[in-house]
Amino acid sequence: MTTTTGTAQFHEAGSSSAREVAVTLAPGVLRIGEEAAWPVVSLVFEESSVAGGPCRVRSQVAPGLLMVSDTALLNALGHRQRSASTALGTGLVMVAGGLIGLLAASYFLFLPWMAGFLARQLPVSIEQQMGRAALEEFAPVASRCDSEEIRKPVRAIVDRLTTSVPKLAYPFQVYIVKNNTVNAVALPGGYIVVFTGLLDKTRTPEELAAVLGHEIIHVTGHHGTTAVMRATVFWAMLSFLTGDPTSLLVGAASALSQLSYGRSQEEAADRGAMELFELVRADPKGLEGAFEMLSKERADLPGAARYFSTHPQIGDRLAAVRAWKAKVKYQPEPLVAAGAAWLPRGACIAQ
Repeated sequence: MTTTTGTAQFHEAGSSSAREVAVTLAPGVLRIGEEAAWPVVSLVFEESSVAGGPCRVRSQVAPGLLMVSDTALLNALGHRQRSASTALGTGLVMVAGGLIGLLAASYFLFLPWMAGFLARQLPVSIEQQMGRAALEEFAPVASRCDSEEIRKPVRAIVDRLTTSVPKLAYPFQVYIVKNNTVNAVALPGGYIVVFTGLLDKTRTPEELAAVLGHEIIHVTGHHGTTAVMRATVFWAMLSFLTGDPTSLLVGAASALSQLSYGRSQEEAADRGAMELFELVRADPKGLEGAFEMLSKERADLPGAARYFSTHPQIGDRLAAVRAWKAKVKYQPEPLVAAGAAWLPRGACIAQ
């Protein structure tokens, strides 16, 4: 190893002041002026917190602190300082990681509570505006069924279920859509979209009432509104952090077009449907039959799609319905008057 010389600032142990010293790097030893010699193998380097600042050099076997800015000397010691661009890049990565962590923590811990709180504070008129905004996505005018033979009995079941709920704030509106999907969707503000695929599969008014009751609870529980508020708050935070205001609009639009509910909301809607059945004294077999029908429909889906469409899994939900049915003690009453015709098969069914 050749001898390398330079200068540095030396802090003696216990002193806050520094003095400039000549530094010589000889084979195996770093000499500091005339008073200290540190073995090279004992040296510890501590990068400055300021990009381009002096490197702090200590010895593990001797007191004192050496502040070295001489790049040639540091290179000879085998230490490579971070460049300003490297330091900046590292800092940006740390900041980005911190932001991602903040967003993740907010999404899973803070947002659910905040979204639910905000959803409960919104006036019904605002929720109705949200629902109307999503109607064109779920119930385009060209696909709606105008057959009164279909609309009237479905509306009657919704009225029967909702009039049993005291102080209900929502004036429910029902839309029948010509679509083979075996499902119904609840939109914020009291809009319920029923696909003709569901009407074609339900065998009794009670089976349809089971699905409609489930969707009614999604509305009264503000589940759709909560999903929108959660997405809006999340994207508002992201918009603030990134300086991109379009993120907020994208997030809100996405939440409206892809409404989905978590496990707790689905289970709450199932329990609510059971309570509605008890209030109107509907036959519990209808709720059980609806879940059996849905479980068969979902079984035909691909594995990944089946997971998302049955979250929480339909089998667990069916088991909960059967446990409830076994405890029911009331005498069931028909939802549709005796002798009244049920839904005519084939009307408005999408081909």
